[in-house]
Amino acid sequence: MMDGSGVKEFKAALEKPLVVSVDGVARLVMPKEWTTLGRRQTRQPASLPLNNLTGMCSYIRRKIQDFAKSDVMLLVLGPDVVSLVGGLETELDGRGRPEFATSKCRPSEFAFGRYYDHESFLIALRSMFKQTDHRGAMLDLLASISDSAVRESLDNGIAQRVVVQRGLTTKEHLEVKNPWDLKPFRTFREVEQPTSEFILRLKEAEGMPMCALFEADGGVWREEAIASIVSYLDAQSLDVAVIG
Repeated sequence: MMDGSGVKEFKAALEKPLVVSVDGVARLVMPKEWTTLGRRQTRQPASLPLNNLTGMCSYIRRKIQDFAKSDVMLLVLGPDVVSLVGGLETELDGRGRPEFATSKCRPSEFAFGRYYDHESFLIALRSMFKQTDHRGAMLDLLASISDSAVRESLDNGIAQRVVVQRGLTTKEHLEVKNPWDLKPFRTFREVEQPTSEFILRLKEAEGMPMCALFEADGGVWREEAIASIVSYLDAQSLDVAVIG
């Protein structure tokens, strides 16, 4: 005669989690009042801000023993951003990939496609572009029209012919050929600045020359800059994967 003790024991067992085998696979049975808890979440420290690639390399050499090398990698996110990140955490953790440090360079603030007054353009050309033969030739060209009024007489989209007024009576025809190969400071100083083609345009405003540069390489320089950063970091023998 059954006294119900077996039923009571089974009911008691279901009041706490237990593992049962179903077709040879272990399954966790949970009472419906119970909830699954993940690992305790810990706050990830803020990413360390750095200003150049040299600082990032120094940080890695000093701190690499604190990281799991197999999980740490350098991500080249663009021509001006590199991040040191860790591996993906487990799904229950929910924190995602930790970011230990980020280097951001400060590219030149030259506004392409905008007309500058003559003096401001010359200053920007000298301070925001690396020295090249084309930069020197452009400076020489623009120096010859510093106090002259400029009037456009011919423009075929590539070359521009302008009339330069010198004094009250003298006029001079000036050929502005394009494109120009220039190297603006647009990526980290530790790597070579990419060369891009630019279109130089001149116009007159209130009797004075105005100058502008228009980008003509379709943004190819970004890929070249990223490739240069990856090569530089690989050459540092940091024992960390570099992904660009």
